[in-house]
Formats: sequence, C-alpha cells, structure tokens
Amino acid sequence: MLNKIKIKETTANQQKYAGLMFIFAALILLVGSFMIYVSAFLALLIIGLVLILLAIGFIVFFLTNVLELKPDASTPINIARFGFIFYLIILFVANIGGLFIIPGVSTIVTAVLQIVAQLVAFVALNVAFKRFSELLTPADKIDSPVFVIYGCFGLFEFIVALILSFSGNFGLIYAFLWINTILSFILMLALGIVLILNSNKLLKYIEGATIAPTTVPSDTPSAKYYTGTEELKEEIFCPNCGSKLGEDSKFCPECGATLQ
Repeated sequence: MLNKIKIKETTANQQKYAGLMFIFAALILLVGSFMIYVSAFLALLIIGLVLILLAIGFIVFFLTNVLELKPDASTPINIARFGFIFYLIILFVANIGGLFIIPGVSTIVTAVLQIVAQLVAFVALNVAFKRFSELLTPADKIDSPVFVIYGCFGLFEFIVALILSFSGNFGLIYAFLWINTILSFILMLALGIVLILNSNKLLKYIEGATIAPTTVPSDTPSAKYYTGTEELKEEIFCPNCGSKLGEDSKFCPECGATLQ
C-alpha cells in the first residue's frame, strides 16, 4: 500500500495544479476561438499555451519526485519525462513559430514531432500510473484511458486534417475546425479533472498514513467488567428509598421494604 512508501503532500498536489492549469487552458482556448479580433485571439492563445506549458511542467515535477517509489515503473516514468520535456519544446515552437513562419515542410515536420511527443508522453504516463496504482487499492487507481486518448488525439487531428486538405472541401475543413475545438476542450477538461482526482486520492492515503490505529484487541479485558483480575460486582439499591443494599439483602435496613 502507499503508506509503506514516502510521498510528500506537495508532490501529490502537483497533479492538482496540473489539472487546474489544463482546465483553465481549455476554457481560455475555447473563449479565444470565438474572438473576432485577431489581437484578442492571439492574446488568449498565448495565455492558454502558457497554462498548458505550466500543466506539463507540474506533471514533469511529479514524475521526478516519484521516480524511485517503484523500481519497475522507472522506465515508463523516464520515457514519460523525456516525452513531456520534448513536448514542451515542440509545443512552444509549433504554436509561436507558426504565427510567423509560412506553412511548409518545416511546419509539417514540427507537427509530426509534436504528435510523436504527445503520444509517447501521455501513453508512457498512463503506463507509469498503472504500475504505480499497484500500490493503491483498486478503487483508488490513478491511471485512466483519458491519458491514452489525449495522447492519441494529436495523431487523430493530423490524419483528419491531412485527408481534408486533399479533398479541397472548405465546408468540411471549417466544420472539422469547430469539431476539433470542441473535442480538444472536452479532452483537456477531462484530463484536468482526472489529475485533480488523482491528487485527492494520493492526499487521502497520505492523511490516512499519519493516523495511528486506535482499535483495542478483542481479547483485552474491558474496564466495564474487570478491575485488574477481579470481576466487578453489581451494586443493588432499595427501590423504595434508594439506600444501598447488600448482595444477599431481603429487607431494606433503612425503610424495611421487602425486596423481591
């Protein structure tokens, strides 16, 4: 179980921070897609990109801090960390550089590298989380299909966009852009929620590990029935006047009432 290993509260919270960044980024990018002014669109795009970069940074920090928690998970954790760091670089280059560079071969190469980095990073992250979940109860596992789906989403975008570009149908391309925006928003929102839930699960284990058990063994004598090695005797009182009576009394010495 998780209480057999060491994990800090700040480490668990890094997933929560990453989740919040993804949720805020999803909302900002969705709002930006409705902007009619180029300046407003670019401003929201940059803010959303920065939030995504921060989210990925928190995930990298989390993976770094839990690297040695489970030896057989070290390989996927290393792959995920490398993928995310590379994804950070490519994501920045693709989105910022794409605003100033004329689309061409370099754009396609950058897009392919971004797809590969996204796929490797999130799939490896899910594999690492799945192995790490072996330390938890089944109800508290932290791996999720959302990571794999989000990792594959870039590949899906690229294939569909490539097909539509050869079709020459601008109506389909326009529809795809809106569908892609909505799907991207839903996936980023789901990704953020899963990361926050993961953080809460880890925090629950950390808090539970600090509480010492207070249960008393079943074979321990209760003070209600025992004092040392002698059994406590029940005290008897007169039902008429309330005076204390002896164990074998048949009459009350105070009021003379007969005892049944």
